[in-house]
Amino acid sequence: MVSTPASSIYKLSVADLTEMGVDVLDDGPLSPSPRGLIERHTAIPPPVPKLAPQTPVLPTPVTSPMFERGLADRTAWENWLLKLDGDKRAGAEYWASQRSILHPGAWIGTAAFVAGCNQAKPRLAPCDILRKSEPDYKLGWNSFPENPSFFVQVASRQVYSDAETVRQSVGLFGTVQIVPVVVSGVQWYRVDIGPFASEDEATGIRARVTQLYDDAFITTR
Repeated sequence: MVSTPASSIYKLSVADLTEMGVDVLDDGPLSPSPRGLIERHTAIPPPVPKLAPQTPVLPTPVTSPMFERGLADRTAWENWLLKLDGDKRAGAEYWASQRSILHPGAWIGTAAFVAGCNQAKPRLAPCDILRKSEPDYKLGWNSFPENPSFFVQVASRQVYSDAETVRQSVGLFGTVQIVPVVVSGVQWYRVDIGPFASEDEATGIRARVTQLYDDAFITTR
């Protein structure tokens, strides 16, 4: 140590001594060898995996029971209109356009036209009361899409496996979906075909479906 130049002095670690066959009695942690230090600092770090961008979770819109009731009543009204045709439908739509006017027009037309007005009035009367007194109900009523999609409701079943059987039997007619709904506290599974862009298109499919399910009808949402 006295005669050896400083540049030629090396400190042997426990790992170096072990490699040379020297018995080491020190129970402490092994110091890394110079070779190990070099390898440690020159090693290429493993690639950092790229994380897939997370899809943002949009908040679920919160609606009140009165909003849902308004939307449900409006949907029921539109579905009822779909079952009418000719002058009777024209009469129902006429009353719907006149009912909020202070002095609505007279019901002048064919017997079917007048019948449409007469049937529409009691249907809309309770809805109009809620539209004027409940803001959320009015909002739900007005949220019905102006250009609704048309569906053919094939059947409703209380057991999901029964609904699945119906779905498979009409799979050739288009896109079929099972929609769970609760009616008067009872769980039902509705089988719908659609959506269709027009009522005429849905009517054509319904004509074919009724050969298997004669109570199929057209609905919107």
